[in-house]
Amino acid sequence: MTTSSLTKYAYPSNLNVANFVSLKLTSTNFLLWETQVISLIESQDLIGFITGTISAPVAEIQNSTEDGMMPNPDLAAWTRTDRLIKAWITATISEEALGTVVGLTTSLDVWKALSNTYSQDSQAREFELLLKLQEKKKDMVPLNDFIRNFKLTCDQLNAIGKPVPDQKKVFWLLNGLGSRYESFSTTMLKPPVPSYLDLIPLLHSHELRNKSFLTDQPNPAMAFVGQRFNSNKGPQSSFNSRGKGFHQSGSRPPYTPRNAQQQSHSKNQTQSGSNTASQAGPLPVCQICKKRGHHALKCWHRFDNSYQDDHVPQALAALHLNSPTAGEWVPDTGATAHITDDPGTLSKLTPYAGSDSVMVGNGSELSITYTGHARIFSPGSSLSLNNVLVVPDIKKNLLSVSQLTSDYPCYFIFDDRGFVIKDLRTHKVLASGSKEDGLYVLQRAPVRVFFSNRFRVVDSTILAWTARTSST
Repeated sequence: MTTSSLTKYAYPSNLNVANFVSLKLTSTNFLLWETQVISLIESQDLIGFITGTISAPVAEIQNSTEDGMMPNPDLAAWTRTDRLIKAWITATISEEALGTVVGLTTSLDVWKALSNTYSQDSQAREFELLLKLQEKKKDMVPLNDFIRNFKLTCDQLNAIGKPVPDQKKVFWLLNGLGSRYESFSTTMLKPPVPSYLDLIPLLHSHELRNKSFLTDQPNPAMAFVGQRFNSNKGPQSSFNSRGKGFHQSGSRPPYTPRNAQQQSHSKNQTQSGSNTASQAGPLPVCQICKKRGHHALKCWHRFDNSYQDDHVPQALAALHLNSPTAGEWVPDTGATAHITDDPGTLSKLTPYAGSDSVMVGNGSELSITYTGHARIFSPGSSLSLNNVLVVPDIKKNLLSVSQLTSDYPCYFIFDDRGFVIKDLRTHKVLASGSKEDGLYVLQRAPVRVFFSNRFRVVDSTILAWTARTSST
C-alpha cells in the first residue's frame, strides 16, 4: 500500500463515535439516529461511502514496470476506510437492528439495509402518532393527565425527527378539550394566538376557576323546603303540587269518619305487618299530615281546605311573591356585544378566561366575568341573545344593535315614541320598546305567577293567591 493510497482515503481511527452519536438505533428513532450518523460521516468528508459516490476501485491495475497486472493499492486503502465507517454504524445500533446487517460487507450495503428496514417504520410511526394527536380527546380524563399524554405524543413525534409546529399543538390541544371548554378555546384562538407554553398555564388557571365556581356557588333559593318529621308535634306543613293548595290542621273534616278510617287502617296494618315488615322496610310518611303508615293519596286531609301545618307561616315568610325581575334592556348602537350585570338571567353560563374588557364612555375598562345566552320575552314573541357578556359594574343591560342584526335577519325602526325590531324577510315585529326619559327601553312580557286558589291570613298579613290554576 503506497503513501498516496493512504492519503487518498482518510482513516480517522482515533475518533470517539460516542461523542457524535448519542442514540442507539431502534424501530422508533431512525430519523434522529440518521441525522447524527450522517453528521459524523460528513464531518470526516466520507459521506460518499454510504451514498455510493465513492465506490470501490478496481482490484487490479496495469503494472507500469512489467507486463501484466498487479493488485490495486487503492482498493486496500478504500476497504480499510469503508470498514471503519461500517464499524461506526454498527456500533450505534441496537441488538435487534444488528441482526438486519449480519453478513453485509460494505458500509453502503449496511446503510441501505437499515434505511430500507427502519425508514418505512418511521413514516408509519409518524402517521400513527399524528393521527393519535389529532384524535386525542379529554372526555372524562383529568386535565393534568390529558395534557401529560398530549405532550408525550408530541415528544414521540419529536423523537423520530418530526416535531409538531407550535400552532398545530395549540389547535389540536384546544380541539381535544371538548365542548365544556368551548368558550375558552374560542377566546384562545382569537389573534394573537398564544404559544403552546403560554397556553398551558392559562388552561390550568381556567380549570381552577371552574372548580372554584362549582364548589363555592350557593344553592338557588327555594320557596318551599322539606321539613323534618317530629313525632312529638302535630301534623306539619305540606304543599299539594296538583293545585289543591295548603291545608290547615285543627279541625276534623265534616264528611270523614276519622276513627273508622284509623281503625280500618290499623287493622289492615296489623294483619299484614307481621309478614311483610321485614321485607317492606320503613313505613311510608304522608307528605300532607306527616303521619306514618300511608301516602298522600290516601290521606284523610287530602281534600280538607282548612288543613294547614303550624310551620306554613314560617315557610311562606321566605316566599317572595314579587320576585325581582331582570333589569330592562336598552338598545345600544355603539355596543359590539350584549352586556348584562346579572349572570342569573343567562343560560349556558361559562366563566370568562380571556383578557378582554369593556371600555365605557369615560374611558374606564370594566372586567368580564362570564359569558352565556339569554332569552328576552316580549309581548307575543321572544329574542335569543347569543354570547352575552356579564360585566358586574355595568349600570344598564345593553342590547347590541350590531350583534343582534348580525345574528338575526332583522332591522330596527326608531321614532320619537319608541322603536320596533322587525324580521328582515317577513317584516313581522319581533320586539318593541318605548322611549322613557329620553332612553329607548325594550318592552318585556309581564311576569305571571300562578298560585293556588286558597288564601290564608298569617300574622295579620293577607297572602293573596291568584286563582289561575284549575283542577287537573
